[in-house]
This record gives sequence, C-alpha cells and structure tokens, in this order.
Amino acid sequence: MRDNGIQFAMQQNEPEDHFGSLLLLTAWLAENERHTECEQLLAWHLFPWSSRFLNVFIEKADHPFYQALGELARLTLAQWQSQLLIPVADKPLFR
Repeated sequence: MRDNGIQFAMQQNEPEDHFGSLLLLTAWLAENERHTECEQLLAWHLFPWSSRFLNVFIEKADHPFYQALGELARLTLAQWQSQLLIPVADKPLFR
C-alpha cells in the first residue's frame, strides 16, 4: 500500500496484518473508489490466508455470536473473491 501512497497509521500496537485492520483498509479503499488498490490488497494480503484464519476463528469461538460473525466474514469474503478480476496470490501458511 505504501507503493500506492497509502499509509495506515495505527493508534494501538497491532500488527500490520491484523484482520480487522485489513478489513477497515479494504472498506476505506472501496469507499474512496480506489478499486485497483482494493483488489491488490484483497488478492495479495487478505485472501491468501483469510479462509484458514476464519475457519480456526469459528472453530475456537466460545460463543454463537462470534461463530456467526466469523461465518458472515467468511461468506462475504468468498463472495468478494468470486468477483475479483485478478488472481489471488498463492502463499504458504504455517499453521
């Protein structure tokens, strides 16, 4: 994103690949009609690991609310991915 002139300043000490932060940045890009950058973020930085992350999130959730939240996120991202015009990066996952 820095290559595209986008800097995401965090108020808290969170990793740059924090799931919620990436969703927030995706929403900002879409809202500001920066579609190319949005697709790049999704294809290169979110989609390669989000399915695995959400599967574990749902499996480990101790409350139906969080299970449903994870399922909603998984379904939403799957729909977005089906409409993506660029290929999703194939990256190894280590957990």
